[in-house]
Amino acid sequence: MSDCSYIERDEEVGYGIRDVWIDLTETVEEVAPTTLKGVNAKVTELATIQEQDTQDIYAVIKDGQDRQTQLF
Repeated sequence: MSDCSYIERDEEVGYGIRDVWIDLTETVEEVAPTTLKGVNAKVTELATIQEQDTQDIYAVIKDGQDRQTQLF
């Protein structure tokens, strides 16, 4: 595996367009690190939302069935 190092440069290439090169390792380091605790919290949040959505769907289905029963 080779050690690639990018040089930061900024130069005009024509028509007012700027050619910008950045060090990708700096960009990656700026991204918030994902921790197992954070992932677990997000999964728990999504599971809770899914459960609530499922209960809402069941309530709508039951309401529809009850209305249909009343019509008959």
